[in-house]
Amino acid sequence: MNLTTRADAVAALRAHYMPELLKVEDLEAFESIVASNGKSLLAGVMAACLAGFDESLRGSMPRGWSAHHRARRKLATLVGPVEFERTVFVDEFGRRRALLDELLSIPPRSRLSPGAFLWLVGRAAEESYRKTAAAFLAETGCRVSHVAVMGCVRRAAELLRRREPPASGRISQPTLFLEVDGLWVHLQSPEHRDEALPRFLYEQARKAASFELKLAALYAGKKEVAPGRYERGGLRLTCADLPPQGFWNEVWAMLSAEYDPDDVGTLWVGADGGKWCGPGRIAEMAPEPCRVRGSLDPFHVMQKVCRAFPEGPRREWAAGLARRGRPLQLARMCGRVLPKIKDAKRRDRVRDLRGYMLNNADCVV
Repeated sequence: MNLTTRADAVAALRAHYMPELLKVEDLEAFESIVASNGKSLLAGVMAACLAGFDESLRGSMPRGWSAHHRARRKLATLVGPVEFERTVFVDEFGRRRALLDELLSIPPRSRLSPGAFLWLVGRAAEESYRKTAAAFLAETGCRVSHVAVMGCVRRAAELLRRREPPASGRISQPTLFLEVDGLWVHLQSPEHRDEALPRFLYEQARKAASFELKLAALYAGKKEVAPGRYERGGLRLTCADLPPQGFWNEVWAMLSAEYDPDDVGTLWVGADGGKWCGPGRIAEMAPEPCRVRGSLDPFHVMQKVCRAFPEGPRREWAAGLARRGRPLQLARMCGRVLPKIKDAKRRDRVRDLRGYMLNNADCVV
């Protein structure tokens, strides 16, 4: 837009909105009027531009094509709902094609513009799907459901999965950090829809089924970006529903694709101390110079300590040993107090803590 056209547009809008300001004589009310009317005005401009673009396509049809009919389409955009008509063509092979949709990358049967799709995906990465849908309604006046937001996130994830990684050389990094954990996913069956059972009756009768999704995060280091907030550098993520060895093979493939394993001197593996997520498996894959060190998650350690010793001086003693990174001393302490505990459940928890410390004696808390 050149300066002359811009000045003409501003003059036309001033003539349109000036009577409103004289009428309300209040900046807050006038700002609200301009904001609401401005978006509807921009939506009208978008609709008119799309109609003009479609007319230009009708005038320059490829050879062998013909116009079949005109169909209306409504999109939720960042400036509000936009409704327009576009031409459906018949190409030389007899296929019906909406050329405007293809050229402007509007997915078939989608109610969202590309910009609205990216807005929802970006916002949903920071907050819940319901809050994202509510924020989109407040921002644009277009109503979408939280299920639609979830669908956008899944489509974006699928597009990222299909995208080929950029061709680049592997990074030389002396120290790497790897965090692994499991997430239990509970499955549900669609049987309650077939039988039209209320949700609470279905939950009472259904057979519980779940699986552990294994996740790994690999990064080169952390830097503090705000008080209590850290950003991981060179972050790479993977997850898989595989046996332990298959999962660790994927983790090593991810590490080898991004970093040069021969240059890694120390690899810190942070986990909760579970059987499958210890540092032993990846230590077998690492080259000889690389030293693999284990690091226990303090939350899981203190959780086991508090379950074994709910209160009293023993709890403070055990927690102090855990905080100072003394797993063998904590295991000996558990062995000494075991004969003195009469409650069977407490005895099992102390025995579990003792075994946990012995199995992870080489790890740092």
